[in-house]
Amino acid sequence: MSDPTRLNRFSHEAMTTFFEVIVPGDDHTYAEQAADAVFAEVDRLEGLLSRFDPCSDVSQINRLKPGESIRVAPDVFECLSVAAWVYAETKGAFDVTIGPVMGFQAEVKKGKPFDKDSFDLARAKVGMRRLALDDSDFSVGVRSDVEAGVEIDLGGVGKGYALDKVADILEEWEFKNYLLNAGFSTALACGDENKDGGWLVGVGG
Repeated sequence: MSDPTRLNRFSHEAMTTFFEVIVPGDDHTYAEQAADAVFAEVDRLEGLLSRFDPCSDVSQINRLKPGESIRVAPDVFECLSVAAWVYAETKGAFDVTIGPVMGFQAEVKKGKPFDKDSFDLARAKVGMRRLALDDSDFSVGVRSDVEAGVEIDLGGVGKGYALDKVADILEEWEFKNYLLNAGFSTALACGDENKDGGWLVGVGG
């Protein structure tokens, strides 16, 4: 007799964090195979979205000079399109081109004295307005009227996008109940853990 309350838990390191898949069910082998498919998709997306991988689409965008453009994978274009929409909705509060400022802050944390001129220079390189997105051919470019390129960091959207994509995979494997998380900062749940009202999750301090 099956035991749907048994939890199968799998984890995988990717995108500088740990992804976790939790699914109830008594067929551990089947659940493990599904988790392997999930993690393969996460690895594929990391190869496109990571700014740390010099071969990724994002790294290639970050190397563009003003006036240059490249065609990117649909996944990358979709992430940037979502980021551009959120940028507009938040009036610039959410901005994936924040890379120069993050780099400046990292240097300060290492002990480099804070220099306002350097900080202002880093801020001047930030802004989704510097990017040109063309959905006719999935091309991404740096506008020719800016003085420098861009430095994209999809850390604020990439993990959530990955969870949305792998949820589709679990649906294909006919899992209706699952809990996914990426580094315990991003989670996606569907169905019930044990038919008793959903999944119990918490937020760490």
